[in-house]
Amino acid sequence: MFTKKTVAAILSVFTLVIVSGCDSSVFTQGKVGYINLERLVKESEMGKAAMADIEALRQEKQAMISQLTKEISDIQE
Repeated sequence: MFTKKTVAAILSVFTLVIVSGCDSSVFTQGKVGYINLERLVKESEMGKAAMADIEALRQEKQAMISQLTKEISDIQE
């Protein structure tokens, strides 16, 4: 098996080979982008469907908790 130092050395060399093979324009494009996940979930159809599924699951679990709580309180009485 490889030691941690050997694995680190191999990864370092691999990284250097990959980076040295890249064109410098890859690093200097000057474009920055981001994804607003909150907006994506709120506005997309897939996000709305996922939120509806999560809400249905939450309500189901809440009903189960309420039922178990009632059973426990009945047993305690």
